[in-house]
Amino acid sequence: MEILCFKVMTNVVTLVGADRGSLFLTRKEGGQKLLVSKLFDVTAESTAAEIMKSKEMEVIVPFGRGIAGSVAETKQSINIKDAYSDARFNQDVDKVTGYKTSSLLALPILNRDGEVVGLAEIMNKKGGTHFNARDESIFARYLTFCGIGIQNAQLFEMSVQEHIRNQILLKLARGIFEEQQSLERVVHKILIESKALFKCEHICVFIVELPLEDEETRPDAEKVPKHVPASPAKIVLSSGFHIEVNKDDGVRNMSKEEIDKGLLATVAREVIFENRLRNIVSADEEPRLAEDPFTKDMGVRNLMCIPVHDAKNEIIGACLMLNKQLRNFTELDLDRVQVCPCSSRAIPRGIFMRKH
Repeated sequence: MEILCFKVMTNVVTLVGADRGSLFLTRKEGGQKLLVSKLFDVTAESTAAEIMKSKEMEVIVPFGRGIAGSVAETKQSINIKDAYSDARFNQDVDKVTGYKTSSLLALPILNRDGEVVGLAEIMNKKGGTHFNARDESIFARYLTFCGIGIQNAQLFEMSVQEHIRNQILLKLARGIFEEQQSLERVVHKILIESKALFKCEHICVFIVELPLEDEETRPDAEKVPKHVPASPAKIVLSSGFHIEVNKDDGVRNMSKEEIDKGLLATVAREVIFENRLRNIVSADEEPRLAEDPFTKDMGVRNLMCIPVHDAKNEIIGACLMLNKQLRNFTELDLDRVQVCPCSSRAIPRGIFMRKH
């Protein structure tokens, strides 16, 4: 996809006589639609190797903000003769790069369903003039190829993820049936085999303390009514597991102190109590991190925590992902967690029951 978009941008800047161009792709974070730079400052002389934008240098623009955000929000092109005279133009990028934008033409990139999947901009018409209707027409025709390429690439990534998921599930199915008497071994196996699905540095799983095994098998009339905790602090966690994704150290069983007093366990209880996802995009949003001794070595930058349900859709724990590589957690990461067997009801409920 990157090579296709690069070729489109170099052809466009050449045909319309633009000095350079940039391409953004859409992304969702915390329910907010964003534009994220994919190709930046492409010129007619650029090579693919030098222009593939470093992920650590991403430019992020929310939908509706600035010229790029307005184009993405309205799906309408914007053609400006003098960028600095337009109040929507954000001068910050020019200040960082040292480049001076004069004229600018921005168009949305749409998929087959008419949804915005990206945006492209070309800057500074050569010869000191501005972009005209012919330039806009050429630009729009070329972006049609970009839209098709992006959608095809996204479909391909989905098929790859589905293939990985199916391979992991098949492998785990054999392992789970071999380990049905041990919760610890089952969770260890799931976390180790599922690492390929995650794009973060740490994964933690907390399990709530469930009823005695014979309580579940009693007739409904004889069962003790379920107690709903009055607050997150009242939720009892029976165990916690941690794995560092990029290392081969295996799964670590958390200590009782870490489960009772650690911030990650506290966040897990809150998510279990509320029964809804929590996405902390910056450590600044969670001041308790600064005082937590158990996460100090992790250097937590961001985290996502979701409740884990069993086959009866009852909450049995919570799964946390920490430190998304290169950026924040998105809906794609939520999809990855939900296909992970630990979050998709793959563990037989009987394994979780406390024995006499």
